[in-house]
Amino acid sequence: MINYFKVVKPRIIIGNLISLIGGFFLASRGTVIWDLLLFSLTGTLFVIASACVFNNIIDIDLDKKMKRTKNRVLPKNLIPIQHVFIYGILLAILGFNIIYFYVNKLCFYLIAFAFFIYVFVYTLFTKRYSVYSTFIGSLSGAIPPVIGYCSVKNKIDLCSLLLYISLIFWQISHFYSISLYSLEDYRKSGIPILPIYKNIKITKIYIILFIFFYIIVNAILLYFSYVKIQYFIILGIFSFLWLFLAIYGLFKNVNLYLWSKKLFIFSLLTMCVNVLVMMIDNFYLL
Repeated sequence: MINYFKVVKPRIIIGNLISLIGGFFLASRGTVIWDLLLFSLTGTLFVIASACVFNNIIDIDLDKKMKRTKNRVLPKNLIPIQHVFIYGILLAILGFNIIYFYVNKLCFYLIAFAFFIYVFVYTLFTKRYSVYSTFIGSLSGAIPPVIGYCSVKNKIDLCSLLLYISLIFWQISHFYSISLYSLEDYRKSGIPILPIYKNIKITKIYIILFIFFYIIVNAILLYFSYVKIQYFIILGIFSFLWLFLAIYGLFKNVNLYLWSKKLFIFSLLTMCVNVLVMMIDNFYLL
């Protein structure tokens, strides 16, 4: 049973659900419908789990080449692939039904869009053939907080769009950190990522730019009064520290692995702070 748990990539699921919670609380503004939150989380969990299952199936050949992934369930043939395929379908059916019947149709369309982009556009095609796959993947990776927001509001508005854009910028910076500390793995697999297609310096510049854009979008959220000044100050402290660390790695001679690993960890910390402050802000404690 543990292998069926591993094949859904639980860490990815947790990260996405955390961002969903942030969007949900941002939209709630003091009144939290807890059963709606539970349905949003549960439905999204199953759909993301399904997407990760199909990602694992499609990426078997790539995972076998990479040190970071060669010991995963499918490369090691720990579960029959036919069983995993059925497992992925069942998870998708369960998740989509929960979102459609217990959340709302808008969230159903949003998560269907994210599923399609991640499985069919990103995993099946652009990841293997395009250096711009990171941008494509971020279109799906940034959807969970929007689902959280739209679970409550049941509409697309400026706030949800800004939330989506900010998460796209965060996703890109976050992934480029991963690509740098896993550079040799990606080189062996033949995946066309930016530091290989261009160079490491260009990748560092991209990271800095997208962290900066992330900060700007959060400032726009403040400008339109979707968040309070306290939210921006607290998030800003961590965001600027993240930005400083990125700039430091560009101009100083650093150990690439250690620096990019720290940058990766700091990106996760910044996102956790982002969600935590949204939750606190919802209860008017800031």
